[in-house]
Amino acid sequence: MIFHSNKIEGNLLSKGETAHVLSSDGTGLTTPEREAKNLEGAYRWVLDNLESCIASPEAFIRHVNSTILRGVTSHAGEYRKGSVKLAGMNFVPPTAESVPAFMQQLGNEIRMGRGDRSGVECAVAFHTKLVWIHPFNDGNGRSARLLLNAYLLSQNLPVVVVNHADRERTYSVSPRQAGATYRRCWSS
Repeated sequence: MIFHSNKIEGNLLSKGETAHVLSSDGTGLTTPEREAKNLEGAYRWVLDNLESCIASPEAFIRHVNSTILRGVTSHAGEYRKGSVKLAGMNFVPPTAESVPAFMQQLGNEIRMGRGDRSGVECAVAFHTKLVWIHPFNDGNGRSARLLLNAYLLSQNLPVVVVNHADRERTYSVSPRQAGATYRRCWSS
C-alpha cells in the first residue's frame, strides 16, 4: 500500500527501496524516503484512530496530511492559502477561500453516516470529494486514499490498494466525467 500510494504521486523509490526504508529506524532519510516512512506512520495512526475518522473527520484528515508531510514541507496539515494546479490534469480545484466550507460540509457528511448507501459507496464518495476539494498544497491523494481505507475499516470492510499501474487510467477521466461524478457524490 505504501509503495503504490507514493508511486502514484511520483515517488521514484522502487518496491525494494520502499521496503528497506520501512524497515529502517527513519534517520538520515532523503525526501522520497521520508515520504515513504511518513506514509507508513500515517497508516499506522489511522489503524489506531479509526473512530476519529467518523467523530472528527476534519481533524482526522488534517492529522493524516500532517503526518504524511512531516519534515517534507512546512505547510503539513494546513489548508492551502492559494490556488493549485494539478500536473497533467485539466481540472482546477475550488478556490482556497472555499476550502474550509467544503471541508466542513465533507466532515458533516462523514459524521452523518451512511444512510441508505453502502460502506463502499460512501468511502469512494468521501475519497472523490476530498480529491476534488484538494484542500492541501501536497499530499491530497495520499490523504484521500487513507480516508477511503479508514472509512472502509470503520465499516468492517477490507482496505483497497490502488495499484500505481492504474495511475494513468485513473487520471484519464475526462473533466466532464469527473464533474458528473462530483455532482453525483455531493447530491447523494
